[in-house]
Amino acid sequence: MNNKSLSSAFLSLLLLTMLLVTFCSAVPAHAALSWNVQTVDNNAYGYGNGYLPIVLDSNNVPHIAYTNVRIEPNRFQTPLVMYASWDGKGWNSEQIAIGVAFSLLIDSNNNPHILYGGYYHEGLVYASWTGKEWANQTIDGTFWNGYGSFALDSFGNPHVAYTSRYSENGTYRLIYARWTGSGWNIQTLDKSEEIPFRTTIAIGKNNVIYLMYGYTTEHSSSFGGYWDSQSVKLAINENSENTDWKTETVVSDITNYSNMILDTQDFPHFAYQVQVRGNPWTSDISYTSWDGSGWNTQTIVSNVSLKVDFVNINMGGLALDAYGYPHIDYVISNPNSDLCSVMYASWTGREWDIQTVDSAHIANGPCYLSVDSNGNPHISYLITPTGVGLDSYIASVMYATATETAQPPSPTFPALPLLLVSTAVIIGVVVTVVYVWKKKTKH
Repeated sequence: MNNKSLSSAFLSLLLLTMLLVTFCSAVPAHAALSWNVQTVDNNAYGYGNGYLPIVLDSNNVPHIAYTNVRIEPNRFQTPLVMYASWDGKGWNSEQIAIGVAFSLLIDSNNNPHILYGGYYHEGLVYASWTGKEWANQTIDGTFWNGYGSFALDSFGNPHVAYTSRYSENGTYRLIYARWTGSGWNIQTLDKSEEIPFRTTIAIGKNNVIYLMYGYTTEHSSSFGGYWDSQSVKLAINENSENTDWKTETVVSDITNYSNMILDTQDFPHFAYQVQVRGNPWTSDISYTSWDGSGWNTQTIVSNVSLKVDFVNINMGGLALDAYGYPHIDYVISNPNSDLCSVMYASWTGREWDIQTVDSAHIANGPCYLSVDSNGNPHISYLITPTGVGLDSYIASVMYATATETAQPPSPTFPALPLLLVSTAVIIGVVVTVVYVWKKKTKH
């Protein structure tokens, strides 16, 4: 082996090592985002009915469903189901019905679909835009005092998960309904006094149904009172035409949980809140996902205040970007003032990046999140107007988005373990080459 061959081998190995370092250390660049906050509607129904899901269409245009309020002459409050969309210059809002908006989806033709609780004993109603008008169908006329979400299968048919209360004894039912093409097929999956409002449903590529819901457990405290925790259950049905549901408990002893998202492998993801024991005003927020064999959990943020006075700030929304990275929003309260800030957390590939979206208002109730095809977050949330009490039913619908585009993966300086390994490889190559060369020159 001559010197020229040794030099070529050395340079080749050195180049390969450097390429390995650069490739392995590539992570998405994540600069600080600049947030653009807009008011969508100043007359929303905020306290107790603060559902305002945000969804993006195929052109990354945001759409929001929410509940407005109309004050009658006798001061009676009438809730109004509203739908708002961005036209490039401003928000266009229209009234869909009388009732409370729950859930919103945009289909493959960019037509909106809304699930809402009807007023005047109308029950649970599914509204869809035909291209000319809104078509409303009553799913369950006995629906009362509950909540619902829905998903569309590969044929465009809606599948609905909802909770509804028995008026006679306070028991809640967890119900699944699907559109058969001619009517609604309804199944009661569970019933108990301990089923909370929130439920979420998603449909996989093979039309497998994933339904997530909670179960409340009451505990006695050492102070003589009681406190509640929730268990999150996941029910899966591989064939919506039968009643064969497989149910498992995913996590227990939590306070609240987000919506559920399926990734490209149909693995479920969600986030949840855990109240810190001994301090009812602080919580941890965690994110968990299924990897095919088990649940992987990470703590996003610890010891944050998610409650203010008697208003329980609910867990926010979860979305996945094109890389499969999770994005989460939530609301925290300021212990030194009435202000409540909207926060945004995103996974960079190595860590959670936490940013403040809006700290200038009193955020009230849950916040929702969607991420567009460029990785930009879009957030909808409610605020209590200045001068109005925290228990007011009047709120403003707000919309926030990042004005900077998230960058694709780019090379960064390698982490210390990778740098040490790479350095050791280079030193080993140099020592080997020198040893072989010296041995060669002795003969």
